Amino acid sequence: MNKLIPFTILLITAIICSCKKDDDSTLQPKGNYPQASTTSFTLYSNNWGHIGTFGNPGDGYEADLLATNISNDIASTGTVLCYVSFDNVNWIQISFTLPLGTSPTYPYSESWNGGFRTGNYFIDVQDNDFLTSQPNGVVYARVVAMTHAARMKNPMMDLSNYQEVKRVYNLND
Repeated sequence: MNKLIPFTILLITAIICSCKKDDDSTLQPKGNYPQASTTSFTLYSNNWGHIGTFGNPGDGYEADLLATNISNDIASTGTVLCYVSFDNVNWIQISFTLPLGTSPTYPYSESWNGGFRTGNYFIDVQDNDFLTSQPNGVVYARVVAMTHAARMKNPMMDLSNYQEVKRVYNLND
């Protein structure tokens, strides 16, 4: 019996020491697409379709983008981000609201929102006065899609900063 106790302790120690923690850095995405990718778009006024009824809630404009980098796996478990720019230099992450009109009491605001499904990303623009004007200048958009594994490797990254996302994931514009 006295020999059995040291043997049991030795066996338990060997089992505990032989176990090793999983290394999350070895996670690989499923499928045949990169862990993170971007698709770029240039939107002109004719790319925006009217939605809703002018002067009523829901009035606005929508652009539907063919974003083939949004796979079924990414749509269900990954992360999809969209950034827009009005000068192709400074990028704003969707969703955001801009005050419009004359300061200091801006009479209305314009909200830019987005959504996605496999293969598509849509951007809609709506004013809070329900009198939304069609976007008339050039709008640049970048849709970034990343696997769950890619996102989890960088949990502290500032997703609102396109330049940081681009650098971390080595994205091509």
